Amino acid sequence: MATSGEFLKIWKFNEETNQIDPPLDLVNQNEFSAPLTSFDWNYDSLNLIGTSSIDTTCTIWDIEKQAVYTQLIAHDKEVYDISFSPDKNLFASVGADGSCRQFDLRSL
Repeated sequence: MATSGEFLKIWKFNEETNQIDPPLDLVNQNEFSAPLTSFDWNYDSLNLIGTSSIDTTCTIWDIEKQAVYTQLIAHDKEVYDISFSPDKNLFASVGADGSCRQFDLRSL
């Protein structure tokens, strides 16, 4: 399970203890972390999750490596939402600049 706010949290259910483990906090250590507005899981590559932020960026995280896979300036203003396509390489975002943009992980 994932939640977002100031940063992305990944929660894992521990079957041995029958409880939820403390969350894994994913924060971009290279920059100031702006509040996140949305996230979406890549259904074909479950190790990838994308986040959108008020700082105009979309970040794709590799949760197995606990690191940023890629980050890009996606819009001229805040990014409101991000969503992966059924094609594992495509995702789209919408922003306060009034645009909807599609990206391909193979060629950003």
